[in-house]
Amino acid sequence: MEDATAQASEGRPNQVHLRLMATADLHMHLLPFDYCRDSTANQPALAHVQHLICQLRKEAQNSLLFDVGDFLQGTPMADFLAGSRPACDTPHPIIAAMNGLGYDAVTLGNHEFNFGLDFLLHTLEAARFPVVASNLGLVHPPRQQATGASARLGRETLLIERELHISDHQCGTLRIGVIGLAPPQTVEWDHPQLGGRVAARDMVEAAREASEKLRAAGTDLVIALAHTGIGPAQHSPGMENAALPLARLGGADLLMLGHSHMVFPGPAFEGLPDVDAVAGTLHGCPAVSPGHRASHLGVIDLALKTGESGQGWEIASATARAIPVQRPPGSTPPATPSRQGKVQVAVAAAHLATRAHLGRQIGRIATPMHSYFAQIADSPALRAVTEAKRHWLRGRLHGSPLAQLPVLAATPAYRCGGHGGPENYTDLPAGPLLERHLYDLYYYPNTIAVLKLTGRQVRDWLERAAGCYAQVPPGARDIPLLAPNAPGYLCDHIDGLSYEIDLTLPARFTPDGTAISDTRGRVRGVRLRGRPLDPGQEVLLVTNNFRVGGGGNYPAARRENLVLEDNPPVRRILGEFLTALDSAVPALATPAQCHESGLSDNTLQRWRLRLPAGASALFDTGPGAQNHLASVPHLNPEPIGRTATGFLRLRLRG
Repeated sequence: MEDATAQASEGRPNQVHLRLMATADLHMHLLPFDYCRDSTANQPALAHVQHLICQLRKEAQNSLLFDVGDFLQGTPMADFLAGSRPACDTPHPIIAAMNGLGYDAVTLGNHEFNFGLDFLLHTLEAARFPVVASNLGLVHPPRQQATGASARLGRETLLIERELHISDHQCGTLRIGVIGLAPPQTVEWDHPQLGGRVAARDMVEAAREASEKLRAAGTDLVIALAHTGIGPAQHSPGMENAALPLARLGGADLLMLGHSHMVFPGPAFEGLPDVDAVAGTLHGCPAVSPGHRASHLGVIDLALKTGESGQGWEIASATARAIPVQRPPGSTPPATPSRQGKVQVAVAAAHLATRAHLGRQIGRIATPMHSYFAQIADSPALRAVTEAKRHWLRGRLHGSPLAQLPVLAATPAYRCGGHGGPENYTDLPAGPLLERHLYDLYYYPNTIAVLKLTGRQVRDWLERAAGCYAQVPPGARDIPLLAPNAPGYLCDHIDGLSYEIDLTLPARFTPDGTAISDTRGRVRGVRLRGRPLDPGQEVLLVTNNFRVGGGGNYPAARRENLVLEDNPPVRRILGEFLTALDSAVPALATPAQCHESGLSDNTLQRWRLRLPAGASALFDTGPGAQNHLASVPHLNPEPIGRTATGFLRLRLRG
């Protein structure tokens, strides 16, 4: 596995090989285990990455290991621990695993803050590695700064002095500077927990200042741990995906990236200006992005040579790679990690406690619920979530003047394939409702947020969501139905209305939420309580803190429209609702039950896609959809085989 840079540097007397490794967006995937299904899973995990790390360390005398953020949140275990950790003095399992694997430094991602600032600071106390946060800081840090991570979010800069093994009898000191960056939107995304407590700066400006400090301190090499993706080429203040402007800045010698869950170097970035998707450079700067959920390990091998003055070190050559941890579908599954590995030991107790918690029965499911078609048709699984939101808000507003307004609820399909693969779908049979099923129905620890909007703003919300679909002109054949780069969590559907999305028409918004002014839109027949939605009608829309913080770029999801914030987690109100309703799952309740419980009438048509007669479109979903094709008869689904990544491909016809 040793690369050409390593071989070349070892063959030259004035050069030395340094290997830099990085994980990113681990999202608490420590073991190959699906907690929603309570079974082992054929998916990568940090338990597999540890073997690759050990192998690569053996090949290189000089190496360092980093993480680029979003390690603390992302599985039901993470959420369970966040609810039970305050009384527990043992290290959090992800911190214990990183301690055991010998990480040299980490930076923070936006999801580190999902469980609140106090939980994060408490968790970091056990870290035996430094945390670097160059553009995030506490608004009122403690006067007496301790050496531990709990005194602050992290160090603005980090200087590591490492003795390089040049030969069997010769060593040299390398001064490595590290900066850590996260999207400044982090504070808005978790505003209820962070507002007034954490301040964020633009990543490029913070990187310029931090790298200048490190250069002034005599640093030989500056590494940017940047929790940001490869986005626009031009810098704009506060941008979320700033890898290209960071590379052009020149403050860092190399970039280790995250946040976007993309793999770089890789074919997804071929053809972009100033990007070498094969060599792994941005504006000539070596860069690596190791996917997500332990799918890859990022590796940059450097050949270092002494500086022109004979002092210090500089880069002679670099090779960037994103090494896959899991083999492609159809090949031999990943080897079962040793039960005695550092990761397994670190996570063992928490794993057992999590499974016990998630196995508790809290009610019953009257009929099956799945999300195989949640992106293309009204879904009972999603409806359970929206009905729970609407029911909660009606109770919360009892006696308030706002109680007179119609209540709508928006939610996307979270478990709908995507980067999570063909098994990433909800598929719940009728029978006992367990605690783990709540995670299956609503995977993220979002909290409730309530907006007061006009009918016009609601239509804009629907039009932005409709930008996640491709245009299907009359007579078209096998057009991919979903627009590229439109993950399911960006595409909301609104309960409490009926409407149609006419795919023969162009979208008013791009998949990332940018408005297209010269189109009139594709959402048709929007009706509230059976009548056309009045543009001036005021309504309440229940959404979540991620939307209001800017996630998904929905135009009306702004703080000035907020009427209720600092509310409970969505999953909690979902659990309370389903437990109280017990056997009558709200998404499938009868009209009489709807009337009695204050739910929307289940006999009303919600929303549907309109494909032109005679045209066809392709839609990829989980293989389990084969058992539920009757759920979408109006789209005439025809299975045509499996994709290379294991999804079931359907041909849909108008």
